[in-house]
Amino acid sequence: MKKNLPIFAVLFLFSLQLQARKIEGIIIYEKDTLNVVFNIPVRLIFNDPDFEKLQQGVVYFDARGKRQTLRAYRAREFRFRFGDEEVRMVAVNRPQLPGYRIMPGEEQMFLKLRIDGPLRLFQYYRPAEEPDRTDKYAEVMPPAFSVDFNYYYLQKKGREIKYPEGFSFKNDMSDYFRDCPGLSQLLESKELRKGDLETIVNYYNTNCGN
Repeated sequence: MKKNLPIFAVLFLFSLQLQARKIEGIIIYEKDTLNVVFNIPVRLIFNDPDFEKLQQGVVYFDARGKRQTLRAYRAREFRFRFGDEEVRMVAVNRPQLPGYRIMPGEEQMFLKLRIDGPLRLFQYYRPAEEPDRTDKYAEVMPPAFSVDFNYYYLQKKGREIKYPEGFSFKNDMSDYFRDCPGLSQLLESKELRKGDLETIVNYYNTNCGN
């Protein structure tokens, strides 16, 4: 019996990952908005949504109580409130991670919107099982069931999303923000670095986003 205890412990912990909560929210289509009840996967140990799973899609119940699955190619975004946070998952063309090949059928996904405005900041949750083929600047996260690293992406209005290159961040971002000389100068002088992405986005939206 004692030999089976580790197996039971693993199965119990895994079962926690699979639990979900019914949360009201909205789906925003190109020309319409739909009020629904989402089935949000929640990591109970951390008490937060499993964003790695939500990137692939979300289960919801329509007005008739019928179970549906929403994929990124069908909507612009979906929103729900979790605690004090309004979560916005926006449909985008799947970002190209360095060294990662996008397979057929993976062209679109949902990304969590961290900052909205003329310049948007998105957060990508990399699955723990996905090979680490990115650069050394990935933000290492505490041990979890489905997420080891976060990656961040920028998007100017009407443009494709942009991955801030880790090894050449200063040069890459200085060039990207040529339309914002003050910000470009701060990046050139290294007063702002990759760890300051939220500050960079807020600076651009305040000073150069018109």
